[in-house]
Amino acid sequence: MNKQLKILHEINGIEKLKVAAYARISRDKTDLENSLETQIRYYTTLIRDNPSWEFAGIYADDGISGGQIKKRNQFRLMITKAFAGQIDVILVKSISRFARNTVDLLSTIQELRRSGIEVYFEKEEISSFDTASDSYLGMYARFAEDELTSISNNVKWSKEKIMAKGRFYFDAGRMFGFKFDDDRKAIINEKEAYWVRKIFSMYLEGYNSALIADFLEQNNVKTSTGNDRWSSCSIRKLIRNEKYCGDVILQKRYSESPITKRMITNNGQKDKYYLEGALPAIVSKEIWNACQSKMDENVKRFKITHESHKANENSYTRFGYCPYCQNTYYRKLNHGKELLYCYSNKNRMICKDSESVYIDHLDKIIPLLVKKLKANEYELRKELISAYEENDITAIDTKISNLNEELQLLRDKKSEYDNLTGEAFDALRIQFKKEIDRITNELLILENEKTTTINPSCIADSIINELRAFPDGESIGNYDFRKLFKRLVVINRDRLVFIIGSDDLSKLPLNPNAISMGFVESYDYVIRSSSFRCLFGIYINK
Repeated sequence: MNKQLKILHEINGIEKLKVAAYARISRDKTDLENSLETQIRYYTTLIRDNPSWEFAGIYADDGISGGQIKKRNQFRLMITKAFAGQIDVILVKSISRFARNTVDLLSTIQELRRSGIEVYFEKEEISSFDTASDSYLGMYARFAEDELTSISNNVKWSKEKIMAKGRFYFDAGRMFGFKFDDDRKAIINEKEAYWVRKIFSMYLEGYNSALIADFLEQNNVKTSTGNDRWSSCSIRKLIRNEKYCGDVILQKRYSESPITKRMITNNGQKDKYYLEGALPAIVSKEIWNACQSKMDENVKRFKITHESHKANENSYTRFGYCPYCQNTYYRKLNHGKELLYCYSNKNRMICKDSESVYIDHLDKIIPLLVKKLKANEYELRKELISAYEENDITAIDTKISNLNEELQLLRDKKSEYDNLTGEAFDALRIQFKKEIDRITNELLILENEKTTTINPSCIADSIINELRAFPDGESIGNYDFRKLFKRLVVINRDRLVFIIGSDDLSKLPLNPNAISMGFVESYDYVIRSSSFRCLFGIYINK
């Protein structure tokens, strides 16, 4: 590389600097300059060509906005490894690739600097070790943040103008009961519409959402995504959707800011646009309104809140696992309380050994377990590395070795034709070069994967990173705890095992009592005046 980077980091003695690179890569397949392969090749060559540097990996988040650090897993993994002493210098193409949020940028830079870790921004030619860099970094980050906000505001303004004119996009192919015709116009899917009308009529007849979901499954009705299973939540959402009576409400939710990208329910903060008769109606307005009134009564009767459904509807779906029948758990509303039940017992009692679990209890248990793991982070990391030691990098080393042999054979073969002239030999040399470039590129990607992804230390760092990102508190709130805990094995309601690592449970011991628990904690609860104690912990699943 002819460009000389002005790294300010001093080398202590003869020790090499451990240098890594960070990139946010484009999702645009035509954007070759910012593709993962291009950046891996560029940074790998740049780092390895420097005799004073040691390659510490390329960390890349695919198409993720720079607005928030917490959503960029590779970024957080890189920072974790840097604090662990595995990285001395981080190379970044530009400040906007590192972070567009000024607070995140400066706080991260300052934390890294305090730990002796340098960040170098190539485009701006700024080093975080430069004492005057903070003002420049803040200025550039504000420019990037303002640019992002300006673009976002322009897009929002454009969308609101379009909505105000009554124009909207409706993905009929993804909504049960509708489809596109040959001209991409939304029309009724009569086959599915039959079941939509059945759902509304059954609800008015007194069937609850769980019974309606059971009825659909018994009749082998598939969801719009082709799933065989229906949930109470999906039934309630369907009944609440105004599109089934032909109307459309625009801007039900809106983005809080281009930085956080958090979607907020629109409770009057912004204009809503109600389009009457915008779609072909599957049920009449009278039936739809009657179902809304009935559902409103049920909400008051069982004291169901929108927030509780939102927190639970995604996180706990298929989270529970029954070790006795190898089935998943489903959510069920029982006297105003949500529980997890073994799916084998949804229609009739098949699994006699499984027990239900209250979601309210899990909302308290999960933060207690997180607190326990955070207090024992060092021991957890050792356990993780030990668990993944035996299946570390043998396979990838073999693949790299085979590719190197193949590469050497190609180079030897190409050299035989280097001094021969003629169109045929020119064509052969071009073909050899293409193959050599392809294998070289594949080797770079594999070596980077070996450095940053599959080794035990890296897997441990990634899981610890998710643990650190978990907010402290007595309740999980709306946090997606499944980034850390993949599944929950319900031995019984007094013994819960949270799975860390892989969500593939096929290798679990067949005897549920043989599933070991680490970092065990307890939770006391009361059901109908009787006191119980639940033991819970983790199982590292490779």
